[in-house]
Amino acid sequence: MKKLVAIIVFLSMISASYIESGNIKNVAKAGSNDFIPIKKVTFVKFDENSYLDDYAYIAEIPASIWRENGKTYAYPLLFYDYFKPSNKYELSLNSSQGIKYFMEDWIEYCNGLDEAEYINMNAEYKAKHYSFINSTDYYDAAAKIALHHWKRSNACVVAYAGDFGRKKKVEGERQI
Repeated sequence: MKKLVAIIVFLSMISASYIESGNIKNVAKAGSNDFIPIKKVTFVKFDENSYLDDYAYIAEIPASIWRENGKTYAYPLLFYDYFKPSNKYELSLNSSQGIKYFMEDWIEYCNGLDEAEYINMNAEYKAKHYSFINSTDYYDAAAKIALHHWKRSNACVVAYAGDFGRKKKVEGERQI
């Protein structure tokens, strides 16, 4: 039941979840809809030996981009790898260098960050506020991410992740 509740809370973030205070220089147009960049960034520590980072990244998506009142709000959501090339042939594999350049531009565009969120890693960039979510369990990570961002929702989508070794169909209704 705890796992199901964690997934329900996580998925209920699909609606409005987080709006930063402060103004950014411009409001960019994305098609015919207003697009509002948020003065924030989220980093998920990359781990090639685990799916935890992948699930944390997926859990963070509804918090990093959403629509409310006809406007789209978004901020960067990035995998972060502490990759250190051991020779010149591995330089093209260094994603950290590209993220560094991107973050220099993003911070300049935002006139500084209001918040930097780190999932399973330490702070790398300066911001007014920091948040850290650390977990070794993907249900726990999803629950922490949802509780950090979620305020309200008019709709909820529920998907039971289950354990990967078992296949079990779950049905039911939730009255609110």
